[in-house]
Amino acid sequence: MGHSMGGRAVMSVALMQPSVVDKLFVLDVSPLSISKDISTLPRFLEIMQRIEVPMHLTMQEARKYTDEILRPAVPDPSIRQFLLTNLNNTEEGYKWRLNIEAIANNFNPFISTFPILDEYERYEGETAFIGGELSDYLRREDEEAIQELFPHSSFHYIERAGHWVHADKPNEFLKLFFSLLD
Repeated sequence: MGHSMGGRAVMSVALMQPSVVDKLFVLDVSPLSISKDISTLPRFLEIMQRIEVPMHLTMQEARKYTDEILRPAVPDPSIRQFLLTNLNNTEEGYKWRLNIEAIANNFNPFISTFPILDEYERYEGETAFIGGELSDYLRREDEEAIQELFPHSSFHYIERAGHWVHADKPNEFLKLFFSLLD
């Protein structure tokens, strides 16, 4: 199972090493199209790289401080809250758990698009794509083309959920996930 960038990672594994994947769950991402929202990610990363949180702040204060800096570039509070879960207090001061420099350096073209490689075959295993109804990361119009790579795929959309489908509607997501897992 993988969400967003993690979804692209698990799709790549399934296509390159199908013997290690029994069942595939891809959360709110497509191997074909990209969301218009993804174009904002390099700006988020640039700001995150520049943030220097004073060491004397408590974690709660550090998150509030960082939230205020992120707010102009990241207006959605749920995205900011997700980003703030990756702020870590270390002996050297506050750091991001994510390797922001690596993500920023590899965003285009490696992360922003899914590489349809010549060596990919089709993944013949059971695959469930689960998207948020309000998200444009997984589009209904792509389903037929996705089935060329994942012929045994099913598509499910959770009502009133956005890109963070598992966080927006956790009960609905878990109910669907466990029904598909059986």
